[in-house]
Amino acid sequence: MRNIIIGLLIGLTGITFTSCEKMFGDFLEKAPGVDVTEDSLFTSKAQAMLLLASCYEQSMISPWPSGQYKAGSDLFVNEIYNNIEIHMGYADEGWLTASWFISHSLANGSMTVGKFHDFFWKTRWTALRMLHTMLDGIDRVPEADEAYKTQIRAEARFLRAILYFDMFKLYGGVPIVDRKFSPAEVEEMKIPRSSVEETVNFILQDLDFAITNLPASYPTNMRGRATSLAARALKSRTLLYAASPLYNTATPVLSMADPVNNKMIIYGNYDVNRWQQAADAAKAVLDNADAGGIHLIEDKGVDKNYRFVWEQPDNEEIILADKQSLEYWKKQRPWQYYLPDFMGSNGPQLPHSFVAEFYDKRDGTPMVWGTDGQLAGKYEQLDYRFSQAVGYNGFYWSAARGVLNMAKLPAPAGTASKNNVTGYWIKKHIPDNVNGQGNQVPRDFVRFRLAEFYLNYAEALNEAQGPVPAAYQAVNRIRTRSGMPNLPIGLTKEEFRKRVQKERAIELFAEDHRWWDIRRNLLAWNYLNGERLGLNVFKNEPITNPLTFRYTISVFQRRTWLDKFYHYHFTTEELNKGYLVQNPGW
Repeated sequence: MRNIIIGLLIGLTGITFTSCEKMFGDFLEKAPGVDVTEDSLFTSKAQAMLLLASCYEQSMISPWPSGQYKAGSDLFVNEIYNNIEIHMGYADEGWLTASWFISHSLANGSMTVGKFHDFFWKTRWTALRMLHTMLDGIDRVPEADEAYKTQIRAEARFLRAILYFDMFKLYGGVPIVDRKFSPAEVEEMKIPRSSVEETVNFILQDLDFAITNLPASYPTNMRGRATSLAARALKSRTLLYAASPLYNTATPVLSMADPVNNKMIIYGNYDVNRWQQAADAAKAVLDNADAGGIHLIEDKGVDKNYRFVWEQPDNEEIILADKQSLEYWKKQRPWQYYLPDFMGSNGPQLPHSFVAEFYDKRDGTPMVWGTDGQLAGKYEQLDYRFSQAVGYNGFYWSAARGVLNMAKLPAPAGTASKNNVTGYWIKKHIPDNVNGQGNQVPRDFVRFRLAEFYLNYAEALNEAQGPVPAAYQAVNRIRTRSGMPNLPIGLTKEEFRKRVQKERAIELFAEDHRWWDIRRNLLAWNYLNGERLGLNVFKNEPITNPLTFRYTISVFQRRTWLDKFYHYHFTTEELNKGYLVQNPGW
């Protein structure tokens, strides 16, 4: 959140953001030696901005599980950007080789309530208390006019919506807290879970207020603050998830222990209008993008557009990014675990070997991979997005790194690459200037970028009306900018649905969508069960110039999916407080 903190603190002297962060990191308990009280936070606009910055820092945490570090700390930021691979490990995008990562217990079916994996549960409630403090106190700022106060309220309610959306997609219905409690209100704080419908409606109420009262854009030094378009984006994503089969149904995958509680995890009926509402919300993002200075990146070339989107911070396709990230060099997270020459004992973070099978050839036809292990020349025929996202044997990584020789790097010649059980490396998110020479490179976590909403629109419109021309146009806009032909005409609703799902897997690869897309569409048995295959690379003997290689396939993992994983579980500690109902199967 570097940009926003810099912007919010312009002109402030004698006050430190750390003091406010320490204070609110402990539920408004005063830190030793820090003379900051709740009342003093609203004595001026400058002081209120300190609280707002801290609200962003605590609320815009990654929903990725793992990491037990306090928001704002270097360790916390490092963990956030390392954790994208944990959800890749949950889904069918990638794998973490180190056995201690929690994704292994989901993959092999051994996850239990004791192996809790939502380390940000408490952080979210801390953030909510901070937001309610802001909402309660902003009227007390003496020099603030009503327009200023309304915008701050809108930002706070947007952040509250983010927190509730992250909990909704993890658990379903959760307790709705819309105010700050005093320490004496012990019984009042024991709020039971709400239904899915109530939780979604609460999120939408906050977002509708934010859409009306947030600006379309900010000066460049304020990037990272919520805009009206960001609020529309979150509304689109919320309605898309709510319309999906996991929730938009009369019958849950697994029933709650007492079926009367099923509405905590489903709506209790199927309503096609939910899909139309999701389509309308996505269309509103597309229609209002220009007003916020947001547009698709389409002028860098079909072989570079996609790369520019993830490589260039604050480009015009990004609607909202978490600006907490500082700058890191090669031997720091997140880069440390991504790079092909990583030699640590923890093991690297890798895309699955069959990620390549997501991609068609550039003429739109499927690649025929065969069983002979002959891969030379096939990668270069794939959708341009593949070589902008995934590293493979013979892949040109960068000027500093050169060409990847998977048969010798980093293990001895003639053997499979050490710690690489899949045969691929993640290139997406790693700029070429992460070169190991001590240079520091910034990283943003992109919350929303415009391409998602073309795909949201196509998916929802197809479910509501079938594969109408507007749905085709939305998908084809994304494909065209990367040199792919239009989808074939005449697809059925089911065929179009599968094409959109495939397009999302490609376009949104490694952006924390795939795991949620699989779950909300009830596709886990299709993709998250059974064998996982790895690609081994060997140099042919005798050595030739240029080198030639042979490839073998081996099973590196067998996955076990359990339907209880469709909803996350609450900890025993929370259940023992007596006001929560556990999700089914746990």
